[in-house]
Amino acid sequence: MKNIFVFFFSTMPCFSQCPCIKSAVIGLGKEMANSHNNLVVAMDDVHIRAGDAVALYAKKGSGELLWYAKGKRVNETLVKPYETTEYTVKSVMESCPDAYDRVLVTVEEVSTAKTLTVFPNPTSNQLSIVVAGNFISKIRLYDMNGRQLAYYDFADLTQQYIMKLSSLNSGIYLLKVVLVGGDEVVKKVIKN
Repeated sequence: MKNIFVFFFSTMPCFSQCPCIKSAVIGLGKEMANSHNNLVVAMDDVHIRAGDAVALYAKKGSGELLWYAKGKRVNETLVKPYETTEYTVKSVMESCPDAYDRVLVTVEEVSTAKTLTVFPNPTSNQLSIVVAGNFISKIRLYDMNGRQLAYYDFADLTQQYIMKLSSLNSGIYLLKVVLVGGDEVVKKVIKN
């Protein structure tokens, strides 16, 4: 005996008022399967440089689109992550099950040594410390014997700081700058 399969498609309410597509296979006791009209397809995964922004979007979406990162709602679709982040897009359509997709935004680190500028060096009175593409978390100044002479912790995000050195003797010092995220840069500073 040959098995006969018949496929049919119809538009029927299948989840309250969801305009779903129902399909069925007749024969061999198969059940109807639902294919919902609520769908979402996120943008392709993307690589950005640290400090750059990216606009989140969906290639396809049939409902209202909501974005999330690390379990929290993202209200703006122009984002500037400081670390690699997975974003979830959720499509909400009245009376239909929610649809989800994900996109990975990979943040490529820029060499921290290239993003930190210390000037003038040599200096006599003050030293400017400037970082691009990140923020300063801590600054430490050591003498050549490893003794800590000065320390600064920053609660607010700052990209530049002017350090007064007028009270120090002439000599060579080590400046350690810790950036947000934990990267450290050590520079030799000469005080005249």
